[in-house]
Amino acid sequence: MPKIKTLLQKYNQDCAFLPELIALTIKHNKEFIYSHPRHNLNLIQYLRLVYYLHLAKKNYSLARLAKHKEFFGWDFSVNKHTLIPRPETELIVEELLKLIDRAQSSQTKNLLIDIGTGSGCIPIAFLKQIKNHQNKIEVLATDISSPALKIAQRNSQKHKTQIKFIQANLFAPLEKIITQKLSNQFDNLIITANLPYLTPEQFLKEPSVRREPKTALLGGTDGLELYTKLLKQISAWRAKNNTKNKLHIFLEIDPAQAKILPKIKQKYLPDMFLSIKKDLAGQKRLAHLTNQA
Repeated sequence: MPKIKTLLQKYNQDCAFLPELIALTIKHNKEFIYSHPRHNLNLIQYLRLVYYLHLAKKNYSLARLAKHKEFFGWDFSVNKHTLIPRPETELIVEELLKLIDRAQSSQTKNLLIDIGTGSGCIPIAFLKQIKNHQNKIEVLATDISSPALKIAQRNSQKHKTQIKFIQANLFAPLEKIITQKLSNQFDNLIITANLPYLTPEQFLKEPSVRREPKTALLGGTDGLELYTKLLKQISAWRAKNNTKNKLHIFLEIDPAQAKILPKIKQKYLPDMFLSIKKDLAGQKRLAHLTNQA
């Protein structure tokens, strides 16, 4: 059976993450691959590697094959029902931490709702960073997909975070529970959402996402179909309840949508302030809406 050194030479042009793939195959870390070039794979390992290489050529990512992905320094399980966490999504967690940091001296209590939670990476990573302030915040996480929620619950148990998971589509099914909690216990409502925002054209042009669940990526003709529905539902809820609570909404978007979103905001939430945050690549990635000047 071939040595690691031989495999690196033979398949070097076939896979951009070959060392990591060999490490996955033999259940070692990447450092082992470089420090043990003469290590032999057994027959089963070699056949598994060949199979993985076949899938990699079909645009399966390393995270999709390994069924886990690091996000904000924490490891998350993923499967075919969940979107693989992206580095740019860490911006939501960073902005949440800034928001909580600014308010940590006050006694206000926050209700955080992550809509379309997928693997649960956003609320879990956030809670892992605020261990000293968890008594001031309650977290709900929703998803329309029952299989996705099972993965999110598994990740929450793994990282020992207190999150209530609810199968629901967007905001409307949560109105009653949110209204009750805000009237009795909480001062602020924080909503995070990394909903599907790709257009069909973007999906077809980007091979790396074709092995992701379409339901976690496609957001209608302009990519903003679900965000439009979400903001419309929030608007209807605010009008019905005449809520005075402070409200923060964080939405991950495609950079091109930064020009369209203000029009949607103006239609449904005209009294709220909108700011756009850039990711590390300098792309307009996160929309922050708030009724707090």
